[in-house]
Amino acid sequence: MTIFDEIENFLNEHGASSKLKDHVAFVKEQMAVLIRENTMLKSKLSMRIAESNVLEAQIRDLKEGKGDKEER
Repeated sequence: MTIFDEIENFLNEHGASSKLKDHVAFVKEQMAVLIRENTMLKSKLSMRIAESNVLEAQIRDLKEGKGDKEER
């Protein structure tokens, strides 16, 4: 149960205007959208970090290979 569910229950129990209930429902919907977006962005970030790690390893390998050629 989220904080918005608790607020909705409170408003229903104590009789609140439909306009206030609509506002709470809207905020609840927006929060759900933000949670989904946050989850998606975290996933994208994880992929970018993994890509970055691969690229950094490739750079290290190239630098090490270049250093070997210079020593000859």
